Amino acid sequence: MPDASLNYTMINLNEANVTFKDLARELNIATSTVSRAFRGSPEISAVTRARVQKLAKELNYKPNALALSLSHSKTNTIGVILPELVHYFFSTVISGIEDIAYSSGYNIIIYQSNESIDREILDTKALFNHRVDGILACVSRNITVYDHFIAIQDKGIPIIFLIVMCPLMPVKFS
Repeated sequence: MPDASLNYTMINLNEANVTFKDLARELNIATSTVSRAFRGSPEISAVTRARVQKLAKELNYKPNALALSLSHSKTNTIGVILPELVHYFFSTVISGIEDIAYSSGYNIIIYQSNESIDREILDTKALFNHRVDGILACVSRNITVYDHFIAIQDKGIPIIFLIVMCPLMPVKFS
């Protein structure tokens, strides 16, 4: 049972997302002015910046994470590939990864390969397509082909292997 003394806020997923366009329309200013106000541009007066921030708070404006990731070339997302999730060890690993990642402003995408090279390859492709900033992987047992990890590393995505080393995988230090 939740602690009644804490303020829990329910997320209403049916609520329409407030955009810069919505804020601009309400304030009768240009969308670019709203954008500059959020960035703290010196071109925008303190009064206008305060009006934008006040309305954004009132309308519960939340930045679009996808749009931010495109503009910053960073998703703040880490991919995790584990062979299985049912063992206590791997659930403990996930818990530790999440604790550190969330406290550092990162999100986690977790894939389970089920000890299958085919699934592991699909998982690495999916993480690449999600534009993760890095991958933590525990390779499946009996895997002797590491081409999927080499391809990801060659695309500039850092990989940290948990538990085992990949003997055929070249190590790159940058």
